[in-house]
Amino acid sequence: MPLKEIGKHVVAAIDLASGGTNVAVHAAQLASLNNATVHLVHVAESPPASLKRMLDRKDLSAHMRRMKTEARARLDKLVNDLKEDGHRAAAYVAEGKPARELLACAEELGAGLIVAGAGVTEGTEWLFVGTTADRLVRSSKVPVLVVGTESVQPLKRILVPTDLDRADQAALRVASKIAMGEKGRVSVLHAYSQPSLLHGYSGDVAGLRRRAKSKATEDLAAWVDGCKLPEGARAPHKILKKCTDEVDPASAIVADATRLNMDLIVMALGGVTFLESFMIGAVAERVIRHLPCSLLTLPQAWARRR
Repeated sequence: MPLKEIGKHVVAAIDLASGGTNVAVHAAQLASLNNATVHLVHVAESPPASLKRMLDRKDLSAHMRRMKTEARARLDKLVNDLKEDGHRAAAYVAEGKPARELLACAEELGAGLIVAGAGVTEGTEWLFVGTTADRLVRSSKVPVLVVGTESVQPLKRILVPTDLDRADQAALRVASKIAMGEKGRVSVLHAYSQPSLLHGYSGDVAGLRRRAKSKATEDLAAWVDGCKLPEGARAPHKILKKCTDEVDPASAIVADATRLNMDLIVMALGGVTFLESFMIGAVAERVIRHLPCSLLTLPQAWARRR
């Protein structure tokens, strides 16, 4: 089944320091579901201030030209490899801030998907700086696929975490279409609150917990039934997870994706304030820190229109 949500253009952010092959192949894998063109984009960042102080304007210009020429040659090689495998592909080299240029390129092309590597930051640096992937997830108006270093394989096992929100239903529909294209299976993960003895409740705690699980089971079944899945899609496997205040959603998602050997996580983004997103990080950004497989994030506004 075509994945029409990604449109006819996919932008892949190629970091040549890590090779870029993994991102390019992941992008082509999803693009092929709608016969879309993959646009491999490398953004040459300006040299750090320390280097700028050492070079005059002429040398600096020559340095940037060399960087862009080398990048173009390596992108052309990736494009040729994709074309030999039957994919539509093109290459672009830009200059500036990676996230900003990638978002501008996606908007100009009318791309329906951006693909990027998870990136690496040391210690607590990510909390205040973040990676290009973080910035794309925060700012993109279209879905963003974040890939790690795992080998590329068919996206057969797909996990959809849900709070039973309407936007999450779009994530389930998208995941179901991807699974149909790969003859795979979707699992829906819903975490519900586990009543705790620490709350000071002196009644039948065991009974209260049974009722909480029963209610969560009913709510999840009703939510799935209310989601209009693509014709021919398999019913998703439902997973209930007890959660306490000590288990945050991101950790639960990573743990279950790892335990079940998932190939892809598809999740709609929740609404957070700028301060929450900047200082704490949205759930998706915390998942990226310990990414066990690829992660497809759907902006909430985008998801609610589907």
